[in-house]
Amino acid sequence: GQLLMGLEDTGEQMMWIGEQAMTVGRVSAPESVISAIDRVTPRQIQEAARHLFDLGLFLLGELQHLF
Repeated sequence: GQLLMGLEDTGEQMMWIGEQAMTVGRVSAPESVISAIDRVTPRQIQEAARHLFDLGLFLLGELQHLF
């Protein structure tokens, strides 16, 4: 809901197009992105988190100490 409501503004639509083009090389319809997100299962999220932790791609502690 929030994604689609945010895209009601012309500036936000242009940002969406630019971000999509730069990050994935194509512009997807917001509805197709929402559909893809809805298809993600809890198991897939757990596997992704496990992979990130295995690679050590996480921070421990407060972020304010990094700056």
